Amino acid sequence: MGVTRLLSIDGCEPGELARLMNAAFTGYFVHFEFSAESLIARMHFDGVDSKRSKIFEVEGTPAGLALVVPRDRRCRLATMGMVPKYRGKGLGRELLRVLLQESEQCGERAMVLEVIQQNVAALRLYESEGFETARELFGFGIESPEGGLDGDLTSITADELARAVDEHGELELPWQLSAENMARIGALGRCFRLGPAYIALVGLRAEEVRIVSLVCERSQRREGAARRLLHAVFAEHPSHRWSVPAVCPTGSATAFFAAMGFEMSELRQYEMIRDARRANLGRGGET
Repeated sequence: MGVTRLLSIDGCEPGELARLMNAAFTGYFVHFEFSAESLIARMHFDGVDSKRSKIFEVEGTPAGLALVVPRDRRCRLATMGMVPKYRGKGLGRELLRVLLQESEQCGERAMVLEVIQQNVAALRLYESEGFETARELFGFGIESPEGGLDGDLTSITADELARAVDEHGELELPWQLSAENMARIGALGRCFRLGPAYIALVGLRAEEVRIVSLVCERSQRREGAARRLLHAVFAEHPSHRWSVPAVCPTGSATAFFAAMGFEMSELRQYEMIRDARRANLGRGGET
């Protein structure tokens, strides 16, 4: 394969990084195309550590990349992809092992990631390196929903939304739905409140609007507040399609969206976790 080298993305020109990201996910299960600006916004939202995140080079040519997010003695592998011509050559495994080694050297207890269920090759790779499925994550969509205002829809800050998620959100939320992420939504989206219900939306000017957070104050649940909020944003920001990313675990959220007329998407993910201590014991390593 030739000489390989790993470089930190720190200092990489954003446009070059966006081009590599787009190339590394050519033919992926979900189509996306980042600009320099949208990738920077997404990395900020995810909390990507530019020093720990890597570009994989082969003979001086960028062949793939991985974005890493550390938090509370754990880290999340937010993205890992290889340019098509370099796939199937063991480079992804080589990159993953470097990331796992660095995570353990940083004293982190676990690495977390999400993987699309249909991505069989990635699933096999992660399982062979000690990752275990923690839970299934679902997404939803609805076409041209009817809206209606019932109260005053108020724009709020990301910090206000994050406080609501922290105080009223479900326990053990997936990484991407956490209060820490919502506090960084910034230019990526907008946040609103109607009474005791709060929502974060991405893509208000696009054909598809994504609902990335929806939370209701605990004392006001099952009173219709979240339903009224959804109807209000549907009315205020009409769009052809609304979607919920595949990051919702089974529970009240999945039941709520189904009751609101959303259809469950075919695209589903597994949340996978690799416990460093268990993985080391499994291979007879030091603990």
